[in-house]
Amino acid sequence: MRGIGYTYSPGDLSFPMANPPAEFITSLETIAPNVTALVDETRTDNEAWYETLVRLLPAIAATDQQRRLLNMQADRARAGLPPMDTSQYGLGVRVGLSEDSKQLLIYGGLALAALVGFGIIKLGRR
Repeated sequence: MRGIGYTYSPGDLSFPMANPPAEFITSLETIAPNVTALVDETRTDNEAWYETLVRLLPAIAATDQQRRLLNMQADRARAGLPPMDTSQYGLGVRVGLSEDSKQLLIYGGLALAALVGFGIIKLGRR
């Protein structure tokens, strides 16, 4: 990746944003409290700070989305309203298993039971 007068390669800790300036951290904490501590805890020795942030962003976004959804459902419950059907919003995070997943788990369990059963029968013949 090329920046202004700088060529970056992953793991290059001399890159200017390997350790972000205090102003960036302050504004980031305003938007997403405790995210800098999470990045610091998760960061590996050969990983720039912002690389860790980019790696964690999907999990952080999903967690925030679930927190907002839970707060909305709690507000609806306090107001005496039924829970909102979130499947229509395509949040990307489903609760429970789809029918295809259930069927796959059943077939997988049956296959595993068959393998264990054949193994026991085979051991009994020795």
